[in-house]
Amino acid sequence: MQLLKGLKKKLLSEIPCWLASSKNSYVLVTDEIGEILFANDYYREEFLAHSQSPPANFTDILHPSDIPEMKNGMLACTNNGRKSPYTIINKSRVSNSNNYKSIKWECSIFDSSSEGKPLLIHLGHDVVIMENESEYKSKTSNSLNELIDDLQIGVVIQDVNSNILLSNQKAEELLGVSKNDLHGRPADHEEWEIIKEDETEFPTQELPVAQAIATKKYVHDVMMGVYNPKKEDYLWFLVDSNPQLNEEGEVERVVTTFIDVSDRIKAENAIKKQQQQLQIMMNHAPMVIFLKDISGKYLFFNNLYKSFLGKDLKPGITDYDIFDKDFADWCKNKDREVIENDKIINFKHRIGEQVFDETKFPIKDSNENVYALGGFSQNITKQKKEEERLKLLEKVITSTEDAVLITKVEGTDISEFKIMYANQAFYNLTGYSEEEVMGRNPLFLQGENTDKQKLLRLKKAQENLEACELQIINYKKDKTEFWVNLRLVPVTDEEGNCTHWISVHQDITERVRQEKVLKKALSEKTTLLSEIHHRVKNNLAIVSGLLELQSMEVEDPIKIPLKRSINRIQSIAMVHELMYQTEQLSSVNLKNYLDKLIPGIYRTMQSDKEIKINQNVQNCKVNINQAIPLGLLMNELLTNSFKYAFQETDVGQINISIEIEDGKLDFSYNDSGPGFKHDNDFKDTNSLGLSLINAQLEQLHADYQVNTEGRFELSFSFSISKRGPHSNIR
Repeated sequence: MQLLKGLKKKLLSEIPCWLASSKNSYVLVTDEIGEILFANDYYREEFLAHSQSPPANFTDILHPSDIPEMKNGMLACTNNGRKSPYTIINKSRVSNSNNYKSIKWECSIFDSSSEGKPLLIHLGHDVVIMENESEYKSKTSNSLNELIDDLQIGVVIQDVNSNILLSNQKAEELLGVSKNDLHGRPADHEEWEIIKEDETEFPTQELPVAQAIATKKYVHDVMMGVYNPKKEDYLWFLVDSNPQLNEEGEVERVVTTFIDVSDRIKAENAIKKQQQQLQIMMNHAPMVIFLKDISGKYLFFNNLYKSFLGKDLKPGITDYDIFDKDFADWCKNKDREVIENDKIINFKHRIGEQVFDETKFPIKDSNENVYALGGFSQNITKQKKEEERLKLLEKVITSTEDAVLITKVEGTDISEFKIMYANQAFYNLTGYSEEEVMGRNPLFLQGENTDKQKLLRLKKAQENLEACELQIINYKKDKTEFWVNLRLVPVTDEEGNCTHWISVHQDITERVRQEKVLKKALSEKTTLLSEIHHRVKNNLAIVSGLLELQSMEVEDPIKIPLKRSINRIQSIAMVHELMYQTEQLSSVNLKNYLDKLIPGIYRTMQSDKEIKINQNVQNCKVNINQAIPLGLLMNELLTNSFKYAFQETDVGQINISIEIEDGKLDFSYNDSGPGFKHDNDFKDTNSLGLSLINAQLEQLHADYQVNTEGRFELSFSFSISKRGPHSNIR
């Protein structure tokens, strides 16, 4: 007896109290042959009639037909050492009656006795009650499933650990997970991908079901995104979690429902994106944009408005907070015109020196009632100035007497360009009408006698986008030729691409005709002057020849004056000879002249002395009015040097230098003779030679200096004149 009490105490300590005191389960502990060691109260009430001393063996209350199977089952369980339950159904006799109940037993090894023999625990349930409960549960479950499956929202029922116990078809569809994979899955399962509205990860402890379990309160309207693997995208749900509490106030389960709001979220995101894009567009628009309510309070202004006014504008202010009263009153009247007349208005106005083109329009609600107004205002100050400039240019072009064409560039070749504008002077000049010119290529003006080389030059200028000016023959409508001075200028856009060409056609037909007449007259005049110089030279040669003949008939003292006269005549004749040999007939090359003159004088003097003449003459041209005096001067100077400077010596030297600087001719002459006594002035002299020198210096308007002491030295300078006889001949 003491052994049984000790065993019972041990069994009660090891069998959970809820199982030992269960009103739904029968609990027995027996040895391997069925001797009852422990029975819970529920078993005693049913089968032992409150007896404190149980039957010696478990099989004593079994139906005789079930005893062998039960014994075999216990034996098999003992021999196999099974820890897992061995299941068997048999009939047990209810106490104090001959009625039997069908009991489903699960038998397994529980422990070992002090002798080391196995102890068996038997857990039994009334089969009838089980079947009734199963049927009820099945019906209840089916009804519940049918009920929640009909719902068009997702429904899941979760236990206190957030494991999903039950779900409807909509939940499985929205979550993209099958029922088998969904049931038993907790909220913190690794395959869930859940995000917040800002697309950051949703912490498990903040999920609605976790909050409902933690707070035991209803959690509603939580927005969350859950990745649907079947759709490969996030779906957005509005989630409610409602905890179900037991009698003790503890959470037994949580009913979580969720509505698919993905379309709404996408629409809201699309609207938000459009609003952001619209905001960006308005803030970067090249115009002022604003919105006002009907009371005149600003609802919105873009960045350009703020930048233009240079103020930190805030919604809610009015025009009276921005502008002076007069302008604010004017703005208010314009707003009233829009609101009261329900119409769009457009107008131009000034703010300081700035000109604006503004449009105001009403904004209506769904009932067509005006509740606000909007406005666009564009700064057209530059445009207005440009328009005024273009009007001025157009006036200049239309009033000019020169023909003007504007050609539009189409294609890459000049032959593809088309005329888009011609002024009235062009029509007057060519005889064409506007209909006959517009859209045509300007090359239609050229013809048979148009210089092809000039056309190539024109084409090259257009290929290189270079301005060009040339004279060319064009043709009028009646095929009449006319000469034009054509000036062509390219017009480029901001990227440097040529878009148009402007050509100005100045009629120079009469000028060309006059030039031809003048060229002909000039040619005739040139021929005439050349003939005159030739004849003068010939006549002077005749005079010189006569003097030569005369000198042969006289004695030596008289020959010298004749030879000097001959030299003077030849120096003049030589100028005329050089004149008719040049093309211009207006000037002679001074160096060439002296290179011919000086050797001629040297030969004429027939000196038997060794006289060296050093020349340093710079190349230059002088007209006949200065060439002849210079020739006569040179003749007199050389003649005097040969006659007087070298009387007492057989050798001598003459230095001649002519330099040009800043339009002035600097002349220097000296010889190595002894000089002579004479004032430094040629004006007061009885010498014919010196008088001639003085006369030539005066004709040249020269400033001179002379030194006759110990040597003879003369230097003078004068301005070279570009004009003289025939200097207008080209």
